[in-house]
Amino acid sequence: EHRRARLRRDRDHLMVRRLANQHGLALERYGANREAGDPVFHFLGSRWTEAQVLEEAGGFVAGIQEDLAGLSDGPNAFSSNATDRSIDRTSISEYLLQRGAAPLLRAVVGSAFAAEFGRDADELSALLLVFALIGRAPQDVFGPVQLHMVEGNDVLPMRMAAALPSAPRLGHRLVQVERTAAGRVRLTFAGPGGTVQRVHDAAVLALPATMMRDVQFSASAGLTASHRFAIDNFLLGANSKQMIGFRGRPWLERNASNGSSYGDLAALQATWESNPSRAQFQVRGVLTDFAGGRRAAQLDPSRAQATAEAFLQSMEVVYPGSAVLARRTAQGQVVSHIENWSQLPLFR
Repeated sequence: EHRRARLRRDRDHLMVRRLANQHGLALERYGANREAGDPVFHFLGSRWTEAQVLEEAGGFVAGIQEDLAGLSDGPNAFSSNATDRSIDRTSISEYLLQRGAAPLLRAVVGSAFAAEFGRDADELSALLLVFALIGRAPQDVFGPVQLHMVEGNDVLPMRMAAALPSAPRLGHRLVQVERTAAGRVRLTFAGPGGTVQRVHDAAVLALPATMMRDVQFSASAGLTASHRFAIDNFLLGANSKQMIGFRGRPWLERNASNGSSYGDLAALQATWESNPSRAQFQVRGVLTDFAGGRRAAQLDPSRAQATAEAFLQSMEVVYPGSAVLARRTAQGQVVSHIENWSQLPLFR
């Protein structure tokens, strides 16, 4: 029960909600338009209802209760049991197959987790899946984002920075970590004006593992073997987003869907309506095409039109009659935008 409660707290984003309140930011519930239509599932060449997918998921969860019961309370590099390690060493793809998941559920879970974590299911630890199922109904595992900040999510770190005793010094890159003879932490940065060194009583290294590969850790830093392993081996997820404008909301107007779809098509993994509160029937709407894993790495802003046209072909399978309503310029180009984060210099 302690583990279930902790996981619920994590999923409810209580810390971020407290920070938003502390800094005077307004939260609004996203996805309140869910009653306007149902999500669409298109896998294995067929269309499925949410009820069919949930039935598969419910049966699977019932069959892995022994695994769920055998997990420890939050395994990590320093504390784990045999069940934790066995599941962690199994990929999601392998785990689903070993535990008898039906082809439909394997396809849905593989697509959903690739989008969520930015790696395909054969590269993800099955611990991600089993912990997602603890204390959660199947319909909540793959649900949409529930809350977002009215002012924009990026406003939170800006407000936090403004509240610091002194302004953050930007434009510096950490290059070395070491300890002084007195046990303090010396950090060396490469900055616009040259090398900068600072000595602190303590330092929190919040860089992703892939960035810390470019940092030199002296022997005095005392980096543990597990930390070194994480830095050298952890994979960074790849996610990309494409947004396409439409003349109206064809997913709802023609297909009775709220715009949420999941599929295993060549150019469609997951979609949702980007801004339903500003959409207008038969006038305007924006659909987000969200990709994770191998497909995400292939979304190229320099090939935006070809990528948009490919997506519209897949979307036509999921939402018949929609592609013709894509908004185009006078030159016939699809009005779209691609953000491939792995191509951005600061993404890592």
